[in-house]
Amino acid sequence: MSLSIYCVTPAYTLKEALDQISENHNRNVFVVDEGKVVGILSQGDAVRALCRGADILQSISGLYSPTFFYLRSRDMSAAKELVKDKGVTLIPVVDEGFSLVDVITPADVIASLEEEVQ
Repeated sequence: MSLSIYCVTPAYTLKEALDQISENHNRNVFVVDEGKVVGILSQGDAVRALCRGADILQSISGLYSPTFFYLRSRDMSAAKELVKDKGVTLIPVVDEGFSLVDVITPADVIASLEEEVQ
């Protein structure tokens, strides 16, 4: 799986970011700058920006959230807790330098739960 489907840069326009969200089917994209995850932009963030008068062709710089939940490893138990307790729908797995090394999707969490049941 290519992680690029989940990534945009601060220079992306709102339209480009929404296109990326549409392509990854997970309502969010990670904002990556110089190889590091620096924030997250949700579909809701984009819609709220547009409702406040943002231009669809302006950059997402300043529109994404610099705070986000993340994991340091593919810990499905911790991922389930983030989904359950915080409503997180897309979880970045980052290394010590905040480079994206993996992504945990809702489908991954469901598959993990199914494995536990079996």
